[in-house]
Amino acid sequence: MTGTHRFRIDDLACQGHGRCYVIAPKWFDEDELGRGRVRDVSICPAELDQARTMIEECPEDAIMLGARRPA
Repeated sequence: MTGTHRFRIDDLACQGHGRCYVIAPKWFDEDELGRGRVRDVSICPAELDQARTMIEECPEDAIMLGARRPA
């Protein structure tokens, strides 16, 4: 994968365990219900391994990684 990437969270799958925003506050916040919310931050190619590890930490597999479209 090249270019920049961004996380997405499946709101229906997220149960609010909070691992995402506790482990990676650079990329995630919590919403008013305690579920994960993606910050508007791109993931550079050098961070992809760390990002993939973050995806594996979600117990519901609610976190995905996709290419960010150019503005």
